[in-house]
Amino acid sequence: MTSIDILIADINRCIQLPPNQIPLALSKILSLDPNTNHHRAVSLSQDNPRPCTGFFNDEFTAFNNVVTLFVRLWCLMNPWSVLESFDLYGQLLNDQAQAFSNGQRGHLMTITIKETIDTVLPMATRLDISLKQRESTPWPRLTYMASVLLRVFNNIRTNDPTDQKKQIILFIGNRLCLIYNRIGSPLLCRNIYSNMNNLGLNWKRYLKNEQLQYRYYLARFYLIKHQLVDSYQHFLWCLVNCPLGFKDLTNVTSILKYLIPIAIIIGKCPNINYFSQTFYSSPQSIPPFIRTYQAIVQAIKRANFTEFHQCLELNYLQLKQSNILLLLANKCHILISRNLLRKTWLYLGQPNKLEFSQIKRAFALSINNSNAGHIGYNTYLTQLDNSGIHNLMTSLIDEDLVRGKIFPMLETVALSRSVVFPKVDFVNFTKFGNGIEGTLNSTDKWMN
Repeated sequence: MTSIDILIADINRCIQLPPNQIPLALSKILSLDPNTNHHRAVSLSQDNPRPCTGFFNDEFTAFNNVVTLFVRLWCLMNPWSVLESFDLYGQLLNDQAQAFSNGQRGHLMTITIKETIDTVLPMATRLDISLKQRESTPWPRLTYMASVLLRVFNNIRTNDPTDQKKQIILFIGNRLCLIYNRIGSPLLCRNIYSNMNNLGLNWKRYLKNEQLQYRYYLARFYLIKHQLVDSYQHFLWCLVNCPLGFKDLTNVTSILKYLIPIAIIIGKCPNINYFSQTFYSSPQSIPPFIRTYQAIVQAIKRANFTEFHQCLELNYLQLKQSNILLLLANKCHILISRNLLRKTWLYLGQPNKLEFSQIKRAFALSINNSNAGHIGYNTYLTQLDNSGIHNLMTSLIDEDLVRGKIFPMLETVALSRSVVFPKVDFVNFTKFGNGIEGTLNSTDKWMN
């Protein structure tokens, strides 16, 4: 009895099990993990491939193709070359996706295809990165995988009469978003999110790890769209729901990399020391961006343009590589301006008006005649005239960061009698968010 005959017999015994036991048992037989399926992998590699048929009385031909290609892969693969073997892995995944789309028995492939994806995806990523300079088409294997996974996603979305396939839809969506971000097309995630929001899914049904991945990529998607309040709330949820009691976690660092600058921009003024002490075991393990954002927070609190621009210059490459540089520079300018006006107002004894001349002197002190425009940010601040003061105050008042009325002819800003400077975070959550902090937008409420 050959190893192929043994495989066929094992599968035939498996499909006679109670229906709810078949998916897991099948995934163990068709596992691509040599650590768990070592004996079968070795024995099959010594045989010659041949067609495997007859399963489910040949009423599920796509499954026959899966088993045939599974045998072919172990017989023909080169264990020393992922590149030479990848086409076999890619074809097997495609055949599994085809079997998964079967309306009657496709759900039996649920666990198998999930494990295959997590085996093949790292291979595709490594190959595409290592061969990036040698291939004319960028990311060919990841692009291929995205097309296969999108078929799986759409099949679950439109054709899941038993509701059993939906148990992996969050997993599939996460892997698609991972690929889209990796290949530089994060806006393609829009299709995933818009469909997920309309499926009436039970959020609690899914593993916490899958929930974390989903909301992490959703937060990054909102960041790209400059929906900063939505992005902040999802990043914060991810941080709060990470495992407790561990230090130096890569996943926590990935979250903080975006959470901290967004928190700064929307006025939350994060406690950087708390992050350093809570999530890192020593000063040496703290990532450089933590100290960068700590310096930026201090510059904003002090309303010091010179200090802020020096920080941007010193950390230019770091911030640029994080794709946060321009957003941070533009948004923090308005925060520093607001804080500078508030400091001036407090220094003058909280008057009911501010003269343009007083505002000019405050900006001159903050800028300190430095070359604040050296890297191209807000160069007009070094020569702020009455027109610039008028435009600045208009922006602050329109965004409800200062309450008052401008009288340009009198070169005066009349201030409100109460709450002249509303809290920045409160303004952002109520005016540009979804109400009080913690409230998700209407499309995301299924995740509550």
